[in-house]
Amino acid sequence: MKPENNVRAKREHLMLTQQQLGDLTGLSKRTVRRIEKRTNYPSPLTRDKLAYALLCSVDDLFPRR
Repeated sequence: MKPENNVRAKREHLMLTQQQLGDLTGLSKRTVRRIEKRTNYPSPLTRDKLAYALLCSVDDLFPRR
């Protein structure tokens, strides 16, 4: 089972495109898309960058079960 994440919901709430989020975090649009689709699980550093760019905590983006 793939880990759940809220990256897409947070990105859309802030009205950002995948490209804009990629630009803010230094990630490619392709990587952002893969994280949102849960085909890639980001490293701790990438999770921190996403949380910072999306104005939330890592736990908000990647809830623990």
